[in-house]
Amino acid sequence: MHKLLIFLVMPPEVTRRYGELVSGLFPGVRVEVVRTREEAETAIVDADILMTFGVMMTDRILANARRLKWVHALGTGVDGIVDQPSLPPNVTVTSTRGIHGVPMTEATISIHIRNSTATFVDMLGSPGMQQMLLIQRRVAHVWVSISGQQVS
Repeated sequence: MHKLLIFLVMPPEVTRRYGELVSGLFPGVRVEVVRTREEAETAIVDADILMTFGVMMTDRILANARRLKWVHALGTGVDGIVDQPSLPPNVTVTSTRGIHGVPMTEATISIHIRNSTATFVDMLGSPGMQQMLLIQRRVAHVWVSISGQQVS
């Protein structure tokens, strides 16, 4: 039976939930969850798989790994893992790369839309008047800068 070590420096209720979810999905894998570097240094000795965030890792943890075959970084990067001198060269390292792509894109676009709309509405008044005011100013050759000062 393979052993998965989950190493997370997080509150017990969070680490317990990780363990429960993974155990439920993979009943043939023995799951052990640890919360300190000291616990990880001991528990990794017979672990085949390690799940953690790179920032939580130390070289001493990997130096104790005897059976390790796979490390999965729960974040999008693998720094803190691949740069450890004791990482055996035959260990596969993966990450959760790409997890933030769509949500970050949507958040960025919505912020830009909100900011451009708010500035436009604040500058010109109510939305119903915006187009009419722009047309009137264009016909009169009146150009107004963003600050509201007339430009000659």
